[in-house]
Amino acid sequence: VANISGASGSIAAQKIASMDPAYAISLYSKSLVLIQYTGYGQISISDFTPVAQIVEDTAALSVASDAPYNTLNEFIDYVRSHPGEVTIANGGAGALWHLCAEQLAKVANLDVKHIPYPGGAPAVVATASHEVDSVIVNPAETRSLIETGDIKMLAVMSDKRLPAFPDVPTVLESGLDFTFPVWRGIFTAAGGSEETIEQLSDYIRQATESESFIKFMESNGINIRYRGPKEFAELVGKEDKLYSELLEDLGLKISEPKK
Repeated sequence: VANISGASGSIAAQKIASMDPAYAISLYSKSLVLIQYTGYGQISISDFTPVAQIVEDTAALSVASDAPYNTLNEFIDYVRSHPGEVTIANGGAGALWHLCAEQLAKVANLDVKHIPYPGGAPAVVATASHEVDSVIVNPAETRSLIETGDIKMLAVMSDKRLPAFPDVPTVLESGLDFTFPVWRGIFTAAGGSEETIEQLSDYIRQATESESFIKFMESNGINIRYRGPKEFAELVGKEDKLYSELLEDLGLKISEPKK
């Protein structure tokens, strides 16, 4: 197992794409789709074969513990009465949580300011210290400051409540038709045989059903969500189209996938 960092994951992606698909696999989130369009156009989603989705993460809206709103609807009412004033921090312009915030603001008809930070952790700290009004990140990234009483979570963007945060309602419960699932799954380089991909996917499915895997994911508040090669590939293709168009609409599309 090798952890390859740098350039928002594009260094690892280029390395895996150049390797024999029978001997190298990699774990990616939907960020693999985004990096094609945000300055790392030397890769393409077509360089990879989706093998299996294993978990489905999501986003959460959190605010400082002494903020004047305790529910998502109260937050929305406040934002609508203060158009253009309320700030939402994220982990980087054009990254997952920024796009989530943009989509939520569109669905809820909110006029907010999006403030990028170099990662989710600094964005959460900025919220706790009142540098910004709110933050959208992975729920797990706020856990420590929730436990210290510095942050409170208003809503999660999954289709059901998270086991790790059972008292936090979903956005759906607040009356808005909005979810933000974040898949994480296994890929190989393109070109592997269908038989190899199916066999590998089956091994992964068995692993996701193991007691140790289930316990670890539950303790970290992450939902297990298995999709096989065909279903996962369809999802990745759909999101590739979605985010290509969304980033262009936001003026954040600065590269095209490698041809």
